[in-house]
Amino acid sequence: MDTATIKHTIEDMQQFALSKGWKCLSETYTNTNIHLNWECSKGHIWKSIPNNILRGSGCPICANKINHERLILMNKSKKVK
Repeated sequence: MDTATIKHTIEDMQQFALSKGWKCLSETYTNTNIHLNWECSKGHIWKSIPNNILRGSGCPICANKINHERLILMNKSKKVK
């Protein structure tokens, strides 16, 4: 699906956010390439363009935590012999 050719509204973005357990904090929508404010279910707030959100990007803070936790586990498993 090419998200750039579909006409979206702020209501679409808010509904999509709710489907992910998030909130779209912005009140206006221009197009898929203008940043909106988002809040994840853990309360982290970030800016991202709707195009990225619609293509699967999420909270960068949660993503970093997951990556960091995986790295710690990988390092611990390497030390255990």
